Amino acid sequence: MMTELQVDSGREQVEGLTALLAELDALSHTTSEIRVDTRERILEAAIRLFAIHGFEACTVKQIATEVGIKPPGLYAHFPSKEAILSAAMSRELRKFLAYVLEPDDGEDPRTRLEAIVRRHVLYQIENLRSTTSNDLLLNSDAAKAALGDHDYHLFRRAQRAYFDHVRTLVVQTGGQASRRNARVASLALLTLCDRVNSWYQPDGPLGPPDVADEYWRLATGMLALP
Repeated sequence: MMTELQVDSGREQVEGLTALLAELDALSHTTSEIRVDTRERILEAAIRLFAIHGFEACTVKQIATEVGIKPPGLYAHFPSKEAILSAAMSRELRKFLAYVLEPDDGEDPRTRLEAIVRRHVLYQIENLRSTTSNDLLLNSDAAKAALGDHDYHLFRRAQRAYFDHVRTLVVQTGGQASRRNARVASLALLTLCDRVNSWYQPDGPLGPPDVADEYWRLATGMLALP
């Protein structure tokens, strides 16, 4: 989820990646360093329950029960339900960005784009519950109101930065689709990758690497790559 590219140590990197990951990471910090494992279980349970019940309807008691602690125990880690929401969503976005963008894929735009598409698809598949939940919350008016302007705009900035980075690579590959309308082509590509979690079944005939292969084949056709 980055904006522009810069040359650093002989390879192009996503500008601002370290700073953006640090901002997202800061939101997932707790008010205490005690029981980090409990904090992680709170965040995992919260993002799923918020998506299932909606932020407003989901209660702290439901989250605490899922985790196996008493409701007051949550406040040893987070000051409010809103803080739990921000931490849970920032945690998921940071994990996604780090997984998809941090590896060094060299300098060739097509190779880099292929690697991003494959990792995007694989991350969605390997984290089906959390990615589905986070996608629902990112498009929820109730979640937007609960997050507040700062946190909500940080998440949207991260999404926009990722889109801009992919669009840059799409243009650099020189495909016919990018020459016609790189924005539309990039939106279509990312939507395709995002929606793999809407149909993929772990017990289905295709394993994650097979799906990643098929998605890259579809991407090359969609972008009319040479």
